[in-house]
Amino acid sequence: MDHNKAECTPLFGTDGIRGLVGISPFTRNHIIHLADTIAGWLLAKSPHPHVLILHDTRSSCDWIKAALKTSFLSHGIAVHDAGILPTPAAMHLLKTHPLDYAFIISGSHNPGQYNGIKIMSPRGKITTIEEDIITKAFIEACAGNTNPPCPNYQQLERVHTHTQAAEEYIKSVCSHFSPDLLCGKKIIIDCGYGATATVVQSIFKRLGANIIALNTTPNGTNINQQVGSLYPHTLQTVVCQENAYAGFAFDGDGDRVIAVTQEGNIKDGDDMLAMLSQHADYAHQRIIAGTVMSNSGLEQFLTAHGKQLYRTSVGDRHIAAYLNQHNYILGGEPSGHIILNDIIPAADSISTALRLLEYIDHSGNLSMQTFEKSPQMLTNIRITNVDLQAIEQLTQEYRCTNPHPRILIRKSGTEPVLRIMVEAPSQEEAQELTNVLVQKIKHM
Repeated sequence: MDHNKAECTPLFGTDGIRGLVGISPFTRNHIIHLADTIAGWLLAKSPHPHVLILHDTRSSCDWIKAALKTSFLSHGIAVHDAGILPTPAAMHLLKTHPLDYAFIISGSHNPGQYNGIKIMSPRGKITTIEEDIITKAFIEACAGNTNPPCPNYQQLERVHTHTQAAEEYIKSVCSHFSPDLLCGKKIIIDCGYGATATVVQSIFKRLGANIIALNTTPNGTNINQQVGSLYPHTLQTVVCQENAYAGFAFDGDGDRVIAVTQEGNIKDGDDMLAMLSQHADYAHQRIIAGTVMSNSGLEQFLTAHGKQLYRTSVGDRHIAAYLNQHNYILGGEPSGHIILNDIIPAADSISTALRLLEYIDHSGNLSMQTFEKSPQMLTNIRITNVDLQAIEQLTQEYRCTNPHPRILIRKSGTEPVLRIMVEAPSQEEAQELTNVLVQKIKHM
């Protein structure tokens, strides 16, 4: 296959632009088209934009950043380079600096061969309308219908190296918590060979913790490799061995977190939402935002406590948009994206872990007891082409004939897989229906 001729659509997925390096848009030719397209979009919004760029620990980040810089500078766009930092650092920096947008180069929780670009404004992730504008212009650029202007030496911009970005992020996070919050507590953290490795130890130590940090030495390809929030088994073992207070596993770009209890039990985003809904800062919140993937047990827990779960589409951007629209401050996904709108309007895994530790400290719920989960099966099927209309018809068919199970089948927005979620009265029923659905889909 000629990857330089790969299809230009769809460009944006659930969480920004994402794909395998070497396949559009992350090919040598298409990344230049993409950079020029984004530059044109920026200039249509402001005559002299200032943008922030930060990234995770993948080898391909430098190459993608170089392409963005080359295009942005030649278009007269000032670039502020913050280097390796977690994704949520972008929102903290946008709050305190006169920057128009932030570009986060990251494949998030995906393996090292993936990468991506997330675009944020001071209000949060850009809208689907803005994504559509960029996508349309990118398609035209790929077709050769546009010609970027030649650079003029008088209009060239420069790179501003943001040497204090990490320290500013550390101070911003710490400012929301008591300086002795973690005094005397042994905390195990799994950095997943990702971007949190640059800052998380400093944050936890400043708040008094005794830290044992795992997977802190990225080599450019080992990010998320059987470690971090998707693979917390090593963290579970170490928490128990060290008799630690708690453990936290982060994903590659630091916007997801999974907690581990003293006993080594995993607590996901639904568990964390349940606990945080009882935190003093959020106890008054009557509506908690989740997604269609949120476990029904969470819904029942919130109802029992006089609260309501509102389900959005999958993706923390949808949760953030709902929270902002209705002036609510707490929401999240089972994957560990938790949005604390009183801090920033985006998921920040480190702030979430600290809020959770506040809750544990004040409530005495050291085992992080929450609610009994409804049995679920989550399955991924690798796909090349899929008839989404046929999938929807299949889903509706089973929803009508099986009223009790909750079924969700969707195409991933971050990798080439079809995600199947079945929630049923028993694990056996969930497994059985999942097997049936998988076989039907494979034979479509």
